[in-house]
Amino acid sequence: MFTPVYTGGLAEKEMFGGLKRYPPPKREEYISYKKSMEIVRRCQPWENFSDPDPRFANDLHAKIADLLGLGDYKILKFYTAVGSHLDKFHGIDAFFEYDCGDKTITITLDVTINPRKGEEYKADVVFYFPADGLDPEIDKKEYLEKIGKVAQSVVEEINLKSRGN
Repeated sequence: MFTPVYTGGLAEKEMFGGLKRYPPPKREEYISYKKSMEIVRRCQPWENFSDPDPRFANDLHAKIADLLGLGDYKILKFYTAVGSHLDKFHGIDAFFEYDCGDKTITITLDVTINPRKGEEYKADVVFYFPADGLDPEIDKKEYLEKIGKVAQSVVEEINLKSRGN
């Protein structure tokens, strides 16, 4: 019998990192989407939002910046929401903020290790990650394909939102 390497929570944390100084949400302790976003922004584990520590998040950020043709990576910021109210109550594991001059576009992400999970997603970009993981050194081709597909989905969402859709 196959035993998965990851649980959903472990995959999220390895891919997107964890928050700093963030109390775990209690089931009855609902916080609005807007307030949850504000709290998550303040509790990031890194100072440079354009250079996140987890390799997957960093590689994804770089690929999106390349696809957008950004000369300055700092106008694309990455935030983890793993384990937060935003994650538990609003279905958002992470998000990007893209400063396109006249406005900031937010693209939310949700990762799942369950390929048969229902359609109850709340994030802009939802993607599957294999339960046995993807090692960027061992599974290089598959890892780069996953980064490319997710990055392309994020860029498509940015383009849609920039046009007002």
